[in-house]
This record gives sequence, structure tokens and C-alpha cells, in this order.
Amino acid sequence: MSRRLNTLVPLERATLATVADAIPRAVLCAAKMPCLNPSCLRKVTRPKAGRLPLFCGRPCREAFDYERAELLADIAVLLQAIERGEGTHAQRRKVQVELANRRWCLQRYAVPPDRNRPELHAAPASDS
Repeated sequence: MSRRLNTLVPLERATLATVADAIPRAVLCAAKMPCLNPSCLRKVTRPKAGRLPLFCGRPCREAFDYERAELLADIAVLLQAIERGEGTHAQRRKVQVELANRRWCLQRYAVPPDRNRPELHAAPASDS
């Protein structure tokens, strides 16, 4: 049974030699992953070389970018309404609930600025 690379080589012992030796025994990365567009059910195949695709095609990438931009615009309108503070308690609550819903949807469209290097945004900073 294969193990994850990070369990085969503890971080403090990671060198080019130890990691290269462990790679053949580690769990393989998937060759196919879901398209990054949440509304798409297709898979994207990792190429042998070149840029790694995030979407199954241009239409999905454009749909993803469009929906993300629309959610951000909706959120801006909701935040502006809350900031103005006019209206009843029931109206304020309704807008707050919708803001939470839009933010929840936006989480499916969140990508780091460098789409191909997410580990730069997830790894904790080192003190060394």
C-alpha cells in the first residue's frame, strides 16, 4: 500500500535525494481532475508536459470568470446596502442572509492569484 510523500519523507529530512528516492513508493497524483468550473462535470487530463489545465476548455474558463465577477458585483451591492443602513430590521436580515449565501457560492470560485502554484498561499511562513 502506497503512502503519501509527506509521510515517507518528514519535512525536516526533505532533500532532493530523499524525496527523489521516495517518489516511486508514494501515492500517485491523479491523472484526471474535475474541471475547476463548479457547474461542469467533465474531467481535465494532466498533460505529460506543458501548462497544466484548470478547465476542460475555454467556454468553462470564461463561464467561471463571468460567474465569479457577477458574484463579486452582487456582494458589493449587498455590502453597500448594509453600510447605508436604511430600512427595517427584517430587510437588513434578508440582505445579510443573501450576503452570506453569495459569499458561500463565491468560495467555489476562489482561486489564488497564481493559479498554478497554490502551495505558495497555503503553506505557513517559515521562521528560518
